[in-house]
Amino acid sequence: MNNTIIAIHGLLYLYSIYNNLNYIEISLAPQAHLILTILLIKISIKDIYHMKIDSNLIRFGIIIIIFFLFLCRKEIDNSLILNHLTASISAYFLLKWLTILLEKFTRKTLLGFGDAELASLGGAWLGIEGVLMGMSIAFLSAGIFAGVAKIIGKLKPWEPYPFAPFICFALEIIWIFGKFF
Repeated sequence: MNNTIIAIHGLLYLYSIYNNLNYIEISLAPQAHLILTILLIKISIKDIYHMKIDSNLIRFGIIIIIFFLFLCRKEIDNSLILNHLTASISAYFLLKWLTILLEKFTRKTLLGFGDAELASLGGAWLGIEGVLMGMSIAFLSAGIFAGVAKIIGKLKPWEPYPFAPFICFALEIIWIFGKFF
């Protein structure tokens, strides 16, 4: 499983470098994308094996993108920085609220607070439009996975499964192809 996740993210990264595809048009985008890719791989693997997301990795990722945006502030408009900060905060509170709401209605934990933190990371890296697209892809792909897994008998009703790999994959896809959506 580790090798599959590493291969998928690695191939996506190489494809984006080869085709010069980056969500944010800054001179340090390839370096930022490499760090994002490594973080997403680490987060996905930990969630698959432990159903836990490392908050320190999330904080590090948010600090890194703010650092990159600060370094490249002459290349970008200040409204872009505000957009990314707003997206980060909004995504966190929206998913945290959704987590609490779903738990009240189902009496089961359907999303963890780590997923809200990961959405916050997505907002910091991709801005409002990017995190909305990314989370939509994550929920859609996780739903398809769960449906197929239930049909073939690999997943029981209400059986938990890690959501972070779907979020990480979606964030990577939006970083590379987001301008084309």
